[in-house]
Amino acid sequence: MRTNRNSNSHSKEYSPQTTSSIRFSPRGDAFKHPVQHYDVAKVRSVSEALEAFNATSFQSRNLGRCYKIWLKMLNDPERPIIFFGLSGAMIAGGMRRIIRDLIAFHAIDVLVSTGANLSHDLYESLGGRHYMAHGHIDDPTLRKMRIDRVYDTYADDVTFTKADEFVENFADSLQPGSYSSRELFQMMGERIRDDYGILATAAKERLPIFSPALADSSIGMALTVYRNEKLKKNAPPAVYDALMDNIEIMDLKRQFPKSGVIFIGGGTPKNYIQQVVPMAEISGWAVPPHSYAIQVTTD
Repeated sequence: MRTNRNSNSHSKEYSPQTTSSIRFSPRGDAFKHPVQHYDVAKVRSVSEALEAFNATSFQSRNLGRCYKIWLKMLNDPERPIIFFGLSGAMIAGGMRRIIRDLIAFHAIDVLVSTGANLSHDLYESLGGRHYMAHGHIDDPTLRKMRIDRVYDTYADDVTFTKADEFVENFADSLQPGSYSSRELFQMMGERIRDDYGILATAAKERLPIFSPALADSSIGMALTVYRNEKLKKNAPPAVYDALMDNIEIMDLKRQFPKSGVIFIGGGTPKNYIQQVVPMAEISGWAVPPHSYAIQVTTD
């Protein structure tokens, strides 16, 4: 099909390209990579399972792709700094040890978490446990029994109160002044004795933890109680300064030629890690965008 386009005294013929003129072999290209059926008998480790997933379909293939991307980050000769964003109720859901091991084995370099996940980690470090809920107990009854509920999981509100007191006493021991969440969690983790804790392990490994929405958590509520007591006494407090977090995380990004991101869920941790690059740019520092990315939804 030909059309004639006229513009003033000039004319131009236009011939659109048809699919019949494109040279490719649709059947040959489509059939290059057959699905390999997952063979349980041949798998001896989680890494072998993830490798085998690369030849399957749907979400198992996506998990295999995540595994390959993560390995590329770790094996990149320029070794990018890896930011790990943690949202959702992962600690209450039983994923605490995984996060702890990622820190201990240096599979990640920076943790950005909701305050809730860190609060639940502290709760377990101080002796609390999470319990699977069986049957149905309505929320007013749970409140009377001092049992906290996270979807289908229970926690002991009495132990959470002890965790609040730990945070209040910790804050009261600090010199008055401004602190980033990274500083607070480093010092807090140094006072926790728990080989399986996230805060304790990060402090031991000196891995920075940021919580940009710290006020929205049990730890944040305890810091509020501490701050309010200082106000009553007209005494200078130790203050969490969220803008210091921004400066510190930008400085970390600037130290590396490459960076990678891993998101568990989305929310504040994801957005906070994503904004590091434009935040640095408007601050006058030219930094490259993230080179690698993985996101695992938690719905």
